[in-house]
Amino acid sequence: MPARNERSAESGHLPPQNIEAEQRVLGALLLDGSMVPPVMEVLRPEHFYRMSHRVIYEGMLGLFEKSEPIDLLTLADALKKAGTLDTAGGPEYVARLADDVSSARRAETYAKLVRSTALLRELIHTSNAIAQRAFTGEEDIDTLVDDAERAMLEVSSGRYQQSVEGMRDIIKHTFPYLEDLYDRKELVTGVPTGFTDFDKLTSGLQPGELVIVAGRPSMGKTAFALCIAEYAALASKTATAIFSLEMSARALAIRMMCGRAMVNSRQLQSGYMPSQKWPDLMRSAGELSDAAIYVDDATDLSVFDIRAKCRRIQADQGLGLVVVDYLQLVHHRGRSMENRQREISEISRGLKSLAKELDVPVVALSQLSRAVESREGKRPNLADLRESGSIEQDADVVALLYREEYYEPKPENKGLATVILAKQRNGPTGELDLRFFPDYARFVNLDTYHEGAAVGSQHAEPGYPDEADAPF
Repeated sequence: MPARNERSAESGHLPPQNIEAEQRVLGALLLDGSMVPPVMEVLRPEHFYRMSHRVIYEGMLGLFEKSEPIDLLTLADALKKAGTLDTAGGPEYVARLADDVSSARRAETYAKLVRSTALLRELIHTSNAIAQRAFTGEEDIDTLVDDAERAMLEVSSGRYQQSVEGMRDIIKHTFPYLEDLYDRKELVTGVPTGFTDFDKLTSGLQPGELVIVAGRPSMGKTAFALCIAEYAALASKTATAIFSLEMSARALAIRMMCGRAMVNSRQLQSGYMPSQKWPDLMRSAGELSDAAIYVDDATDLSVFDIRAKCRRIQADQGLGLVVVDYLQLVHHRGRSMENRQREISEISRGLKSLAKELDVPVVALSQLSRAVESREGKRPNLADLRESGSIEQDADVVALLYREEYYEPKPENKGLATVILAKQRNGPTGELDLRFFPDYARFVNLDTYHEGAAVGSQHAEPGYPDEADAPF
C-alpha cells in the first residue's frame, strides 16, 4: 500500500491513523524480539502511517531475517548502515519507543490496531479512485464494476496484491510449499479427479491452472466434468462451484444422483426404474446433499459474472474448484468484437485470470471444430482447438475426449473412452482409457472396473442392472 500521509486531496481531512499504537508495537518488539513472528502475520511495513515507523519496522524485519537479536544497539546500527537512521527519527527517538512500553505482551493487539487504520486509509483511497473513474463515464460499466468489487474485496480481506516481486521474496514464499510436497511424498498434490491414470499424469488439478476439457458432441464432456466435481467434493472435501449454462440445476442434480447410483435417468423420469435401485438413488442423494457443491444455472453469464460469484463463494464458504459448462456459452460483455473468435479469446483469457486470482483450478468445457468429423478415425487433436481463439494458448492443461464406439461400434470398443492429454504446461502429455456408461453418463477407471462393486466409486462400479422391464 503506497504511502498516503498527506491530507486527502478530495476532502482535506487527515487520513485515519493511530500513532500511539504504532509506537507501542515497535516498542514492544524492542523489548521482546520473539514477538516479531506473530506481529509479522498482521503487519507489513506499508501499514504504518508514519514513514519513520515504517523504516524502523523494516529494520527490525531485516534483523529478524538474519536471525540477529533485535535491541536498541543492533537496530540503530542496522539503520545507520542502511542510511535511514535520520529518517527513523535518530537514536534518541528509537530509544524512547522502548521506554514508553512496560511489556511486550500486547504487541499483537497493538499491531491489529495499526492494521485497522491502514485498512481504513486503503478503503478511502480505493473508493476515491473508483469514484474518479465513474465520474469520467469513459469506461465500460462491467469492467468498472468488476474492478470495484475486486478492489473492495482485497481491502476487506487485507490483501494488497503486488504484481512485481523480487526473486528472493518469491523463493521465500515458495519454499514452504516445496517442503510440504517433499514431506508428503504424495502422487496427487492438487485436487484429485478420481481417475487414477489422469491423476498420475497431472498430479491432480493444480491451483491457478485453466484446464480445458474438449470434445465433439456426445463424447461425454459434461459427464466427465461432473465426475471430477463429485469426486473432488466428496472424496477430498473440496468446495466446488459449477456454472451450468446449458443444463438446469435440477437436471444437473438428477444426472449426478443417477450417475453416482448407476441409475438410468430416462428410466427414473419415466417411472421404469428397477425398484431395487431406489435405495442406491436415496444413498446417492444423501451423499450429494452433504457435499460442498454450489450450482449456478444462469444462462446469461459473462466472465465478470462468474468471477463475482466465485469471489463471494470463496469469501463465504471457501472454494477449491470451479467448473464451467461450457466455454462457448459464456457471454462476452463490454465492447463488441468484430468476430466471435476474438470474443472466445477474451473469455478464455478471463477464465485463466480467474484461476490465478482465486488460486484454484478452473475446468472449462469446450466444443471442438467440425473438422474432426471429416477426418479419418475422428480422433481429435490440438489443431481442432486452435480455431477457437486463444483457448489452447491460455490453457495449462488440455484434455480431449474421444469415444471410438460412437463413430464405429465394435464389440472390442464397447464402453471404452480415451482421454487424450494433448497439452500440459508443467507435465507430460499422454493418453489414458476409461470405461464410459452412456446410460448413466458415468466415467470410471478402466483397470479397476469389475461387476458387482460398491455404488458411488469412480474406482469400481456396479455392472448394468436388470433392465428387462424398461422400454429402452
